[in-house]
Amino acid sequence: MFIKKNDTVEVKIYFKQKDYKFLALTGEEIQARIKDKKLTEEQANEEYSILTVQMKVLSWGDYNDFQSSAQQTAANGDRYFDYRVYKEDRLKKLTRAWDAVDQEGKPVPVNEQTVTSLAPSIGDAIVKGYDELCFYDEEKEKK
Repeated sequence: MFIKKNDTVEVKIYFKQKDYKFLALTGEEIQARIKDKKLTEEQANEEYSILTVQMKVLSWGDYNDFQSSAQQTAANGDRYFDYRVYKEDRLKKLTRAWDAVDQEGKPVPVNEQTVTSLAPSIGDAIVKGYDELCFYDEEKEKK
């Protein structure tokens, strides 16, 4: 019920790359493809690289801070929710560690610059994978 300051959750992203194109899938998406027999476990391990990301567990205070920072004001004074700011802030501020390495095999540090330089599909998959692990959707709630 109470989130401790250093609680983390492990998010696994399966990805493959061709030139500058990336296909990134969450753990649940890979498991769904395996269940639907579109992919075997062996194929998943052969065809995809895995990025493991340690992310801070979201507390009520964090949640409200992200919601607040995403509230923007347009030039005409109207307030609106900027989903891009919300997703980007969550990715930058919740990511604690990962096993990403550069082309020379050296660990890539987690910081604002490296997080914001991720390929869009990788960043989206991390956020989606995090949400799959940390939030109930309607389908999960029915089970």
